[in-house]
Amino acid sequence: MIKKTKVSKMAFLTVLLIPLLFCNCGKTEDKGMISSALSSDEIAWDTYNSENFSLYAPEGSYAADKLPELADKAETARQLVMERLQVVKQEQAPQLIFLETGEHMMKFAGIATGGKAVIEENGIFYLLKEDVHPPLQHELGHLYSWRSWGEPAAHWLREGVAVYTAGDCAGEDLHAWASKMALENKLIDFDELEQNHDFSKAGAHLQAGSFVKYIMEKYGVLSFRKLWENGLTASGEATHLEMDALLEAWTEHLMQKEFTAVTQFLNLDEKIRCE
Repeated sequence: MIKKTKVSKMAFLTVLLIPLLFCNCGKTEDKGMISSALSSDEIAWDTYNSENFSLYAPEGSYAADKLPELADKAETARQLVMERLQVVKQEQAPQLIFLETGEHMMKFAGIATGGKAVIEENGIFYLLKEDVHPPLQHELGHLYSWRSWGEPAAHWLREGVAVYTAGDCAGEDLHAWASKMALENKLIDFDELEQNHDFSKAGAHLQAGSFVKYIMEKYGVLSFRKLWENGLTASGEATHLEMDALLEAWTEHLMQKEFTAVTQFLNLDEKIRCE
């Protein structure tokens, strides 16, 4: 049973301090973001507790009215992410904070749109307005992978996992998007991805997501975790194929007719929504 409650700022801080004492995974500059937001004098919060989450939204906001619905969606997203990552680690319920303005997102999360997983505090900020949908699975993918496996060897692995957990992009398989990139000679060299390639454009996300999906589905999560921890230099240990052979096998997989048949209808220059 889900129950709506109001919680004092002291109670917020008590809940938040417990995971901070025991977890040091992710980026240290994020430490304190959630506690700062929930203890701010600027916002009065509504909270809604589901089986696996504590959700927060400013009183009177669009998100506050949607908290029960958001709780159901978050539980569904969690199940999908857990199935894709095969994450079984259980810990205190993550805190999901839904803000209604870009200004508040920038102030508390350091970004103006989308979502931001705060690894050390076991929580996520989301922007939610009437015309803006939060990337629930994407950010939960970040949160669960980092907290279960630690920091990845490269940024593209972090983003690839989040895209993979979010599912299809604009209704099409990730491999179809990567297939289009391959056919148009737009695949990015993985050495460049390893060097923290610019992920502000869709192509890098789609390519990384497709590759993660290929490894997960063909070799399994234990093999993928070797790449997560060590990068592509661990290809031989993870898959019994050295890096060049593994990348060739992935690109050959992209050339299957089920993927190439739809590439003519895909547009890499348009805004592409995954999830």
